[in-house]
Amino acid sequence: MRHAGSLIALGIVISASVGLLIEPELFTELYAKEGLAEHISHSVVAVAAVGWCVLGRWRPGALFGALFFLIVLGEETDWGGVYGVGEGYNLHNALGGHLYTIFALPLVLFYGASLVARRRLRALVGAAMPERFDRWVLFLCALFGPVAGISVMAVHERALDEAIELAIYMQCAWLGLVGVVVDLQQSGLSRPLAERSRRRALGSGSSASGS
Repeated sequence: MRHAGSLIALGIVISASVGLLIEPELFTELYAKEGLAEHISHSVVAVAAVGWCVLGRWRPGALFGALFFLIVLGEETDWGGVYGVGEGYNLHNALGGHLYTIFALPLVLFYGASLVARRRLRALVGAAMPERFDRWVLFLCALFGPVAGISVMAVHERALDEAIELAIYMQCAWLGLVGVVVDLQQSGLSRPLAERSRRRALGSGSSASGS
């Protein structure tokens, strides 16, 4: 359950590798710009934004994650071409440049902090903090593009990028949902315990006054 998102992300990368070798045309069509995989990716980013926003109820630091995914959703979606909203194709086109490096930087810092500043990051995002397995999966996803790109034609580069993005967004969305579930369970368990302690204290006070 904890690592389901990372397992799905790993499955995406493995299936993309197999598809690239066996059926490159089908792979390219599936991961085409504004194709099926990218629309799924948009939905995953939206789920991630909502999940991290809800997590911010208990972990205010998670709101930065929610803001990041909202910005990513604006960057990834072809609002003008697909939905007829606005003149720019997406946020980075509207701003006049490709900002992939800037969008990748928060993820590098987030996963890096889970390695060198675990206590502080856990205080900020709780159970949504990546663990060792999650970091390895992210590393493999990031490595998939350059390694696959060496062995395939440039025509598949955009499709490779879409597969990597979907895998990483899936993992991040799942981490946010895990954080919400864990904090929800902890808050649900703490309330009955606090209520029981309060009743016990009141009972002890009544017994003392009666004697």
